[in-house]
Amino acid sequence: MDKESIITRASDALVGFFSPRHALSRIAYRRGIRTLKAASTDRNTKSWKKNEAAPQDGFRTGGKTARQRAIFLAENHDAINGAITTITDHIVGTGINTDVEIQYSPNSRPGDTTAAATRDRLNQSVEDTKKRWLERAYDIGPMRLDPQEAETLRLRTLIIQGECFVHRIYTPDDTDRTVPLAYEVLDPSQLDGGYTASPVGRNIVEHGVEYDAFTNRIVAYHVTKGDYNLKTIRVPAADMIHTYRPDRPGQQRGITWLAPAIPRAYELEDIIEYAIIARKVQSAIALVVADNPNNLGPGAPIPGSVIPSDGATDVYTDPAGNKLRGINPGMIHHVGTGQVTSHTPAAPQDLDELTRIILRSIAIGMGISYEWLSGDYRQANFASLRLSENKTWKRIYTMHHFVTSKMKAPEHRDFIDLATAFRLIPPIPRRQDPYACSFSQPKRDWGANPLQEVNAITTAMGAGLTSLQEEAGKRGIDWRQLLRRINESREFAMMINPDLTLYDDLFTAAQTPPE
Repeated sequence: MDKESIITRASDALVGFFSPRHALSRIAYRRGIRTLKAASTDRNTKSWKKNEAAPQDGFRTGGKTARQRAIFLAENHDAINGAITTITDHIVGTGINTDVEIQYSPNSRPGDTTAAATRDRLNQSVEDTKKRWLERAYDIGPMRLDPQEAETLRLRTLIIQGECFVHRIYTPDDTDRTVPLAYEVLDPSQLDGGYTASPVGRNIVEHGVEYDAFTNRIVAYHVTKGDYNLKTIRVPAADMIHTYRPDRPGQQRGITWLAPAIPRAYELEDIIEYAIIARKVQSAIALVVADNPNNLGPGAPIPGSVIPSDGATDVYTDPAGNKLRGINPGMIHHVGTGQVTSHTPAAPQDLDELTRIILRSIAIGMGISYEWLSGDYRQANFASLRLSENKTWKRIYTMHHFVTSKMKAPEHRDFIDLATAFRLIPPIPRRQDPYACSFSQPKRDWGANPLQEVNAITTAMGAGLTSLQEEAGKRGIDWRQLLRRINESREFAMMINPDLTLYDDLFTAAQTPPE
């Protein structure tokens, strides 16, 4: 029995003396772990760091370090920063707008124009009031953000640090706001520094999060305001929008989305840095001379020895006898016989292929294509690019749904509740869903080759695999407006030249929209 097993058994006995139930739980947990082949200690897993703690403890303790590394990469690594910017630009764009879809009367007929007009006026009134409120919804404290800036900041924080905190602040005395509610975006590090937090009763506080002593649920957050004493304020969980992606059951804190890419990103940094150093060394050394001390003549200094006349050393050492540690451009480097194997250090020849492998690994970890991450289209054709674009856009739409359901939907519900309570919007009919709405979708571009993309879409529409409404919706265009624009272009072309044979290729798919 090894030393670790003796300590573990002793700990079980000690825990069992005070709480038999907890001791049985510890034993059952370890026995369950041993049944997994991946948890066995063999030649493939002997270097793993064994952790007897519950997985949730690893999320709580390791999350802070992972967030710090992710922040460093997001600020200093060109590929990581570019990927995050690309993702946020495609998901947020010019802003995620809300399209209210509250029905006015459940008994109205589909062709009832009066009910439809009343419904449209109701929804338009709600949207106009919400837009006025959003103009100042994030204008509080040191941060003054418009809606697009707030959405981008929240999404970047979610990707980099794995979680985002938004504090609801009610402002009944602020008459300039349409609705007396403001949001303050917090950095997760404002919770990590809460060392002076005082929990309620027997609750525990870990990294600024207060957990109930009996249910282990989050009941409050202790937030620092950045002053010298690191004092904290206690924010109830009901006043905090805590957004994160749960990766396992029971998880209550977020893990950075960059976690799979962090090791590879650091490796890429090292490889590129060492390759640049090798190139500098190769360019700096102009000549390497291998000297034979026996052929330097009588009285010549032996390499490494000190010349008594001026206290200087030979070309190998400094006056203190230290070996040469640096080189200068164009220097002539003298070495002794057998001390050099090549005149100049050879720079790595497979650097480009190696960096592509690592960049592909980073792209997989971030859920985007290699081309989006690196901007390298040298080895791609239209078919491969379209496949990777579709795969990446599927990921973008999934992330967009996550953002709208976890971030935008709570914001919309808060507005509806307060606007209804203060009678700032028309009364919503009974038996109707007051929160019914949809959010604008990300706008797709036309890909690497717009002409081939259009041909592919036309073929898919002819085969019944897609529709004009669907393709126009992907690009944020109303399909009715698209047909009207095509028809207007055709009419304008007829005014310039009635001979439409010159424009047959341009307007082969033109149709007159229905009245």
